[in-house]
Amino acid sequence: MKNRINDDLKLAMRSKDKEKLMVLRSLKSEYRNFEIDKHGDITDSELINLIQKAVKSRQQSYELYIAGNRKDLADVELKEINILKEYLPATLSEEEIVREVEEVISDIPNASKKDMGKIMKILKEKLSGRVDGKTLSNIVKSKLS
Repeated sequence: MKNRINDDLKLAMRSKDKEKLMVLRSLKSEYRNFEIDKHGDITDSELINLIQKAVKSRQQSYELYIAGNRKDLADVELKEINILKEYLPATLSEEEIVREVEEVISDIPNASKKDMGKIMKILKEKLSGRVDGKTLSNIVKSKLS
């Protein structure tokens, strides 16, 4: 994934795509700082988490700009979100998430609400980057009720 980002960065430079170039430079800077702090290479899973955080941050900014009647700035944030989402794995449909949740719950004998933390941990590792944590949590709660 890191190689793909670097290749796309070079393509953005050649094609003079300023918006994509800015977003990818920012992303590269973030993962390089992460590698420096970690003293090692970033894994694809960690990179996905980093991209998700960047998307979430831009989403919050987008909502604030909309609330503040700054459509011009909101549009910039939306474009950056769309660029970043290209690097995230495809999200699962609700039916697929429910199927995964049911599978994990069936593996735990007598699963109850007390096992929610254990179930969430397993699912987050299994579905890393392909599902929103809040959605996952709501589905697990409904299945454990």
